[in-house]
Amino acid sequence: MSSTFSRVLLAGITLTAMITMSGCGIAISLPNQSVDLISEIDVPSIDVPLDQIPDEWLDYLEGQDYEQSDSFCDLPNLGDIQSEAANSIPPFLARLIRIESVEVTSIDFVAKEGDFGSMTKLQTILTIGNTPYEFLEENPAGFGEEVVLTPEPALDLANVIGDDRIDCIEYYVQVKGSLPEDDLVFKVVLNFDVQLRLRLF
Repeated sequence: MSSTFSRVLLAGITLTAMITMSGCGIAISLPNQSVDLISEIDVPSIDVPLDQIPDEWLDYLEGQDYEQSDSFCDLPNLGDIQSEAANSIPPFLARLIRIESVEVTSIDFVAKEGDFGSMTKLQTILTIGNTPYEFLEENPAGFGEEVVLTPEPALDLANVIGDDRIDCIEYYVQVKGSLPEDDLVFKVVLNFDVQLRLRLF
């Protein structure tokens, strides 16, 4: 297994887990996990000659929203998590791990260069099965270097990760505004808290 999501998730089991005895097992809390949903989007500045601006940003310059949609398939399943955990704890214990929740806390637009001062709307929609989950922020005055979008309704990926039939989630990103004065390079980051349980009996 080589997925980034899996490596991030399982690194916490041995490095950052806060473990507490509870009921009939051990609760393992892995807060503040993150993975890049989109690693890089380049936005040209308003000063770039028109013949050097990519088509999607020419449309944006003419008043259309910038849009990007794709599938995000960097998801582990329960078997992946148990197999990875077996590298750190006895295999018979790893097989007792269960996923309780994978709560998506936010999707962040993070500027690596420049800022979002020329943007008035940032939106992401994650679709799980037939259910859309919207993350939206709007501000006529624009934004700074990082914008935090929270889900509506609340989103728990535990059932997705625990279902071997679901390999990917669909995402849609929309940006509205004008081209920035300086080049903007940004990424879109999925943030989540994980709750696992090691069931002892």
